[in-house]
Amino acid sequence: MRFLNEKQTKECLEIIGNPPKFDAQCFANLFAASKKHPIRFHPDDIMTIGPNESKFLKEGTQTSVGCYVFNKFCLEELEIFGYANIELDSKMIGKINNLLDTAQREGDITPEQRATFIDKYQYLFGGPLSHIINTSLSHNVLTLPPKAKKLRTELFKQYKDELDANDPEVSAMIENRVVDEAMREIRETGDPSIAIFDSGSGVDPYVCHEGCHHR
Repeated sequence: MRFLNEKQTKECLEIIGNPPKFDAQCFANLFAASKKHPIRFHPDDIMTIGPNESKFLKEGTQTSVGCYVFNKFCLEELEIFGYANIELDSKMIGKINNLLDTAQREGDITPEQRATFIDKYQYLFGGPLSHIINTSLSHNVLTLPPKAKKLRTELFKQYKDELDANDPEVSAMIENRVVDEAMREIRETGDPSIAIFDSGSGVDPYVCHEGCHHR
């Protein structure tokens, strides 16, 4: 997560457009890297916006880029939530769906509006854009970065006798040191995949970096 300055916020909003144009090109310009430029923004980047960006917001409201996209694309036109400045996890999405079910039963939204929300949500999180928006395991996470790979080679040579004897303590020590170096290296590159480990989602970096084991 980072806090966007005024210039970065302006660039982000210009990419999204006014009115917003949420197509594959927009999301690629926001969240994907290319040969011409690195990743410009991440969904958890924080920007400060106000009523010019949403009629439901007060001046100086802090919100994440991902939350802004979700509100403008999926929620705002329903006009029953205001601006939902929330962390978008599965539990919260479940609550939103329950509220939409209630709103439809009570006549606050039409079945067509409910269906449109479902279509947009699936397009955003589960459709052709999901590989751009959602954090995934990158090449750096699935394979050892260069410095970690070099350290592994050095440790294998240094502790060759112990490894040949299948010493479990030495094997565990090498695994810990190599993975710690790999995680440090990934953080230094700004790889967004690090969010998978920081989120507490249960992904084990020692499993992902199984290449650190002695063969």
